Amino acid sequence: MFGPAGGDHSASGGDNDPFTDWIYWLYPVDSTPGDVGYQTRAAEILAGTYDFGDEETMARTVLINWNGGAAPPFNQSLPEPGTIFRLRTPKQLTPDTFTFTAAVPPTITAGAEDLSIYSKYRIINKSSNSYEGCFISLWLDPDLGNAGDDFVGCDTLNDIFFCYNDGTDSEYGTRVPAFGGKLLEGPIVASVGDIAYINGQAIPDFKNLGMYSFFRLFNPASPISPRWTYQFMNGLDAYSGGPLENGTRYSAPGDPVAGTGDLDTHSSNRSMLVSFGPFDFAPNDTQQIIIKLGVGQGDDAISSVTKLREVLNFDPCCIGIRGDIDGDGDDNSVIDLNYLVDYMFRGGPAPLCRVEADLNFDGQFATILDLTFIIDDLYRGGPSPGGCY
Repeated sequence: MFGPAGGDHSASGGDNDPFTDWIYWLYPVDSTPGDVGYQTRAAEILAGTYDFGDEETMARTVLINWNGGAAPPFNQSLPEPGTIFRLRTPKQLTPDTFTFTAAVPPTITAGAEDLSIYSKYRIINKSSNSYEGCFISLWLDPDLGNAGDDFVGCDTLNDIFFCYNDGTDSEYGTRVPAFGGKLLEGPIVASVGDIAYINGQAIPDFKNLGMYSFFRLFNPASPISPRWTYQFMNGLDAYSGGPLENGTRYSAPGDPVAGTGDLDTHSSNRSMLVSFGPFDFAPNDTQQIIIKLGVGQGDDAISSVTKLREVLNFDPCCIGIRGDIDGDGDDNSVIDLNYLVDYMFRGGPAPLCRVEADLNFDGQFATILDLTFIIDDLYRGGPSPGGCY
């Protein structure tokens, strides 16, 4: 038995995989102990009076009778339209070996920041296992108006990834916006060879990893296996496992505004996979990334990319010169030095403005090089930090 989709599924090359498509899992409004809510909904469905007002928890499940036959009678039955499922499990909940949290972004009500949000994702390895070559990756499917006419690309120098339109859009017209994100803080790893000396003690430097790879995906052909996904994360072609044709780890790393470099072509329904790493993940280690997501709208698709860059690169917190690490209005003071040391080595709070803590202007904040810079300025006659921008 199978529903209206019927026929053969494309899961394999043979014409022998009947399937039932588009099963929606719903959570009944009446979820009190017992089965009253379930029985009520079952009666409504059988009577044809069900209003589909319950909460959807999972949608478009496909049940496939693998190699079940090319025509009835199949070797296994499949659900018919209107079939009622009831799922029960005696499994006891156990703590995950990983925990994942995402901070709620602050609400911005005016100014350029009104076009962006900040998202922080934190992962903790609470298992006893060590994992090598880990990545933190984001998969995004923007769909700018009409989903079938989009391009994607990335800016490897500024850790920016974006989606833009191929021209006039059926929903937005000529003023179709661009959407994208910028990595503000990546996973942290030890920087081999970079050593600073504090009170005669050698301390290794740590650095934030940037965008390691970027892939454009052609919906609905997203990664279909763990192996494909990990090859994408490593900047490799999923089909061959070899390098990309452009010799980089990035799809379409050109500049659509200038019209230069390797640009996306033949617009379609695009999604993106952007990865940060790799890093080794030891037991009880914590890693996090901070992403700024934004939208820009110009007079046309390309000028919207320019507006998007302005939104993503805008940082309102730095004033004057760099060095106000604790946010008290005093630049590059002993209090700022203590604040930086507390953050780097004693688990203290992060700098209130990351740009203020990038004292040597290298794009990385709160590193040993920044700590050395402020010490040189305060005690060794070194240069003062430069301006914010």
